Amino acid sequence: MVNNAKNVISISSKLCVSREEFGFRASTISGLNKLGFPVAPGYFISSKLIKKIIDGGTTPDFPKEFLDRAPVCLRASPEFREWRGPESILYLGLNREKLETINKITGVKIAKFLYLEHVRNFGVKVLELDPDLFDQTLHLAVTRENVKLVRDLPINMIDDLTNEFEEYYRMHLGFDFPEDQETQIHYALKAIAKKWENPTSKVLRLSLGADPHASMGVILQEMILANHESRFGLLDIQSINNFTGEENINGSFVPIQIGETSSPSVLKDSFSRSMSQEELILGNKVSKLYKPLIAKISVLEEKAFKAFGKKLNFSFLIKDDEFVLIDAKDVELQASALMRLNVEAVRKGLISKETAILKTDPEMLLDTLHSQIHKDVDIEVIGLGLPASPGAVSGFIAFKAEEAIQMNSKGMTAVLVRSETSSEDIRGMHVSAGVLTLRGGMSSHAAVVARGLGKPCVVGVSDLRMDNSLKSLLTKDGRILKTGDLITIDGSNGRVLLGKAQMVQPNFSKHFYQIMEWANELGKISVKANADTPQEALLAKEFNVDGIGLCRTEHMFFESKTLQHMQKTILASNEGDKEEAINALLPIQQAQFEEIFKIMEGLPVTIRLLDLPVHEFLPNSLLELENLANELGMTFTQVSEHSKQMSEINPMLGKRGVRLGILFPKLYQMQIKAILKASRSVYGSEQINFAPEIMLPMVSSVKEVYFVRDMIDQVVASIPRHQGHLVAYKLGVMVETPRAVLKSGELASASSFLSFGTNDLTQMTYGLSRDDSGTFMRDYIDHKIYPEDPFRSLDIDGVGELLKIASDRSRKSNPNIRLGICGEHGGDPNSIDFCKNIGLYFVSCSPYRVPMARLGATRSNSL
Repeated sequence: MVNNAKNVISISSKLCVSREEFGFRASTISGLNKLGFPVAPGYFISSKLIKKIIDGGTTPDFPKEFLDRAPVCLRASPEFREWRGPESILYLGLNREKLETINKITGVKIAKFLYLEHVRNFGVKVLELDPDLFDQTLHLAVTRENVKLVRDLPINMIDDLTNEFEEYYRMHLGFDFPEDQETQIHYALKAIAKKWENPTSKVLRLSLGADPHASMGVILQEMILANHESRFGLLDIQSINNFTGEENINGSFVPIQIGETSSPSVLKDSFSRSMSQEELILGNKVSKLYKPLIAKISVLEEKAFKAFGKKLNFSFLIKDDEFVLIDAKDVELQASALMRLNVEAVRKGLISKETAILKTDPEMLLDTLHSQIHKDVDIEVIGLGLPASPGAVSGFIAFKAEEAIQMNSKGMTAVLVRSETSSEDIRGMHVSAGVLTLRGGMSSHAAVVARGLGKPCVVGVSDLRMDNSLKSLLTKDGRILKTGDLITIDGSNGRVLLGKAQMVQPNFSKHFYQIMEWANELGKISVKANADTPQEALLAKEFNVDGIGLCRTEHMFFESKTLQHMQKTILASNEGDKEEAINALLPIQQAQFEEIFKIMEGLPVTIRLLDLPVHEFLPNSLLELENLANELGMTFTQVSEHSKQMSEINPMLGKRGVRLGILFPKLYQMQIKAILKASRSVYGSEQINFAPEIMLPMVSSVKEVYFVRDMIDQVVASIPRHQGHLVAYKLGVMVETPRAVLKSGELASASSFLSFGTNDLTQMTYGLSRDDSGTFMRDYIDHKIYPEDPFRSLDIDGVGELLKIASDRSRKSNPNIRLGICGEHGGDPNSIDFCKNIGLYFVSCSPYRVPMARLGATRSNSL
């Protein structure tokens, strides 16, 4: 009789056991068993009892009639499949007495071989004997007899080897191989419980996001044996295509040769996938041999779908015309397949639109929106960094923007590799297929620009080192990569790979657009895009955004036709030349703003005035400075001296943001004029109804807002009225500093909107450089100092508290104020949920993150 009735449940009872108490595998098998799936007899053992065994408690007893029938196997059943578990233990209970029963099924030789293998595996897996002890003996025997496999040895030699293995027990353990069935199971339960709790298993669970002290149940089941005449093997089958979501039967049958592997059993883990596979099914074409079998399985599969509400992948052990369920798991649907199923379920009235959105994981959209490395590809990882911009790409190494531009002109795919990027690299980033930086964090210059461009980017790769003298990249093991060498970067998980990898291309299906349409209907928080150029605005429009929440004007200055005018503005020695250069910039900026307004016609567009320190527009190398001097008609010394004068010790906290407008007012005046004239040009008499939103960066005092507001009003007065109306605008502040948060009430009184720049606000709150954090962020997360990268997902307890303070103070001062965020956190579903909870009106993120933001906004409303 079985003791511990609550913790040991007979499979034949057809009771459903819970995942929390007995683990995912036991829970799934028990549910399918109740539906009528054939399952081998046995017992589900709870995690609570396993915990007692770990703590020194006794193991349960099992009925003698169950143990006498056949050998049994022991399988792990953790609470979640992803946590995995210790390797299964087979043929428990097999002893010399039971060999006579096995002989009748398999024949004498195979039965003896199975017993030999059991003695070996029990010693290694359960009693922790050195595997070399057995394997060296087997190798010598096979070599001496000139055979390929142990099962090909003569019967008398198999007997001799078994006796020798049993002697190893007496020599190294001081006792005989345990013939008693109960004793074998007792030792096996102790061993599997011990392996679950060992340090290696805990570290593995921790790496998978699980509690290292998570629970595990186990399953004890009767094994199934077959003779040589039987059609015997493993059938994997499902009724849906993983990639398309189309309903058709897909599967494969792996024949099993008795004794060829660790032997057949009801344990999927024991089968060798290296054996040749017999393709059972292609689409809906089912082999005649298996049609009756598939028909039976299909009836059960339909029952499972109705009961579980999802498609499952089943593993069956096939013996002639009989089949036994081994395992079942969720079908790993790609995003495109999942969206198809959800859309069709809504149309059939099975689920609501809200449920369809809840069932579409925002993170899965990465597979839909970006190229990904094929999961079965053989790859060599040479570096690991932060996944700064999703997608994967293979290309030739370019260490400089000029090299990338040259490669692009020859039709070559370039990956720009830098220690870190700066503004002068933007031209190279535009023509490169991807960006890799050895330093930097999730909101570094490279990360932000690459996300805006929709290009894969990996940052903070400390495993690689740049050797500027050799113009090469050095790997950890000393290999040297030079310009033109082929690498692959995976911006979805931070990997850097050697050579070219096979890719899976993105797929924008009609079901994707349908899900996005529903998310747009149901979302209550507005989703805008960060778009700096007309090209990015077009992409944002394709994703059906509610407007542009951040247009960073400095990026326009890095186009080749504008950069020289900008450099002349900075370096000109007299005011006349400066003004001439600024005037040359006006029509260029106005033309780009007009394009953006036309693309986003009828939707709000927020344009941030120049933010970058002006020295960022100047080159650093001697050759580039010399070329610039020639272009501007200046001496090298003049250009070099002016550049030195413009440099700062800490430029990101120096002459940048709104300070530029105060120190170089003509530059801001030009931008303001370009914005307002472009708006008037596009909207004409309707301009008053579609006023552009002008945003001031890096503000810390309301007096800065007053200063620039007066400047804007002066520009407005200089533009002729249209049908009696002045050109209209809305003024807002980008809240990026802790002081701006504390003074948000004052800022709100002088503004139409406040937009939280959470990239810089996070940086200043933590005192943490977003450009350098990538080199140690993984260590901080591994040590659980930070739960996750605060530049990737909003720090609710710290930065989030600042957002709450600012929201409360600004609304008290100006009840009509509109609040939102325009940092990259605007594309993170967890951050969006927080934004909605504190009453923000909008979020804004890179165009390629808009679909994730749409789902995140709707899901947070639906939960």
